[in-house]
Amino acid sequence: MSGDSGTQRGAWVVLGGIHLLNRTTPRQQDEPIVLIRVAPQEVCVPATTVVIRWGALGTCRVEALRVGGDRLGTARIEGGALFPHAIAGAALSELVGPTVAPGLVPLCYLAEQPGGGYHAYAQIRFYPEDACFVRTTREPVGHGPVETLCWLDPVLYAHAEASRALNNHLRYFRTHFSGT
Repeated sequence: MSGDSGTQRGAWVVLGGIHLLNRTTPRQQDEPIVLIRVAPQEVCVPATTVVIRWGALGTCRVEALRVGGDRLGTARIEGGALFPHAIAGAALSELVGPTVAPGLVPLCYLAEQPGGGYHAYAQIRFYPEDACFVRTTREPVGHGPVETLCWLDPVLYAHAEASRALNNHLRYFRTHFSGT
């Protein structure tokens, strides 16, 4: 398993440009993807919904990567300083640059699974104090180290497949998974 503690499942909040969710422009190889390492937040595995409270995260290891795989840098950032006023904070700006930081949003919560791969939870609500995510992957995707971004294309595909519900602010309801 990946992660700082050796045996604990890995979990991350993944940041990137909003265009990756709403597909208004194509993904570029030089744009950053930011991985914020967090303690697993699921109540059960796999959960349907995850809520991240920024101020409750403590200090997080943050790694910025380009979609092409190059590392931009790493930092340790206090959770409450990630998104003051629902905008990327100063430490994120320092990590990815002041022109990129304002466009960063939580794309998903990513949870490493015991049998390998990752479940992704798409961001459906984002506020200065918290963000809510709903699971979009039926089965784990992207086996391999999280830093290789092997999960990114399947996660974006799962979001696109559910975009009618996920990108809708008019309370669109549907059966999420069998029985849910």
